[in-house]
Amino acid sequence: MENRRGGLIFFPGRQMRLTFFLCLLGLCFVVIGKSRSSEIFFLSQNPGHSPESNIRSGKVAFSALKDGNWDLWLVNPDGTNPVQLTKTPIDERSPCVSYSGDRILYSTSDGNLRLMDVNNHSDKKIMLPDGYYSNPVWLDETKILYVSYIFQADKYEVKDDSSLMIFDLEREASKSNPYVLIDQTGMQDWPSIAPQGKLIYSSSVQGPNQKVTQEIWNYDFGMQNGEQLTLLNANSIQPRWSPDGKEIVFASNKTGNYEIWKFNLNARKAIRLTNADCTNKQPSWSPDGKGIVFISDRRGHNEIWRMSSYGEALEVISPFKEKIECQYPFWFADHIEKAP
Repeated sequence: MENRRGGLIFFPGRQMRLTFFLCLLGLCFVVIGKSRSSEIFFLSQNPGHSPESNIRSGKVAFSALKDGNWDLWLVNPDGTNPVQLTKTPIDERSPCVSYSGDRILYSTSDGNLRLMDVNNHSDKKIMLPDGYYSNPVWLDETKILYVSYIFQADKYEVKDDSSLMIFDLEREASKSNPYVLIDQTGMQDWPSIAPQGKLIYSSSVQGPNQKVTQEIWNYDFGMQNGEQLTLLNANSIQPRWSPDGKEIVFASNKTGNYEIWKFNLNARKAIRLTNADCTNKQPSWSPDGKGIVFISDRRGHNEIWRMSSYGEALEVISPFKEKIECQYPFWFADHIEKAP
């Protein structure tokens, strides 16, 4: 989760509450999934590839702290033509654009999920049971997948626990809607769906010396089980599928601060793409897979940066003339501008 300034929060003071569940956590993973070894490469650039030049198409949806709270915006990948989508007293975050490009899912600071029409900017609250929800993604054009956080019974405080849920937008009144997809001890967060229908997410894992970290997992809808992908013994979070479903980009504090990494599923290699003494997080692929946008505070505040998929051609995206905090970029194909 993130605080109002976009900083990372891992609830370090609450780790003792997980002590009772650590053994159950390990047993749960043995039952539902398996892990495979992966190699680690510490590279900030790949000299075997030249920078990609055609990574300026589409649009980037993001959240900006411009007028006292976080609102949703659209901007071109080169930083031009910013368009404000929301202006409300609460914070809007985690935008995710539908495959058709005409609707945006997002979460709000009061724990709700909302759905916006890109054409006219009208939106509505998704009618879920009372709870606190975040990080929604599209499973297909009618179903969404999101994170449901679990709270203390005696006070409105997040525990180190959450589940992944599915909701059918066309069956709001159904008693079986929503339903739990993944419910296991620890945090299940940051889901991402590949065009092929594959799911990745970050999940709590007990490592050496009973250290609890977040690693990237792959979920098989057919087999209904998970497979651990990363073995970095660090907090590896915010994974995103490449458009072709062959690679994953994510943020990890393996080397101390958060950097942007890439994981190849065939080679089982984790490659570091950024190398800077700052926080780099929340990556998102370009629609053609040639570029990546992410958030970095290397210039003193959280900004959107763009680079090639090999970590080259690094450029800042500056939608505003003044220093404005940004977060949650989502790069998508702009179907609307191509319509007759």
